[in-house]
Amino acid sequence: MAYCIGNIIVGVPVSAIPSRVLKDILEQMEVLEQRELEMEDLGFNMLYSAGGDQGGYVGVALAEIDETDDVDVAKLLPQITPTPEQWAEARALITALPEPLRAVMPEPKVWIVWSSS
Repeated sequence: MAYCIGNIIVGVPVSAIPSRVLKDILEQMEVLEQRELEMEDLGFNMLYSAGGDQGGYVGVALAEIDETDDVDVAKLLPQITPTPEQWAEARALITALPEPLRAVMPEPKVWIVWSSS
């Protein structure tokens, strides 16, 4: 049985970039690199999805919640409040992306990026 997992990150999820733009950039990068590229090659952490569309992000993982347990939000808040070091790491990861991709990236923030078991 598959279940949903909420990956709480500071950064930018793949879904925040229009898919057509992302596909065009990936194709351009493949021409420059002269090889087939995966999202991981561009700096994204890709997540498992049992149902098709694969989620992912560039940034720092803060916490994970899943639908099999109740979540005490008061206990979760300190874990999902990024430290200055986590913000800096997320920004550095985004800065390390290829220029065409950096140009379309929104500012990093805290997101729940969904995946499944």
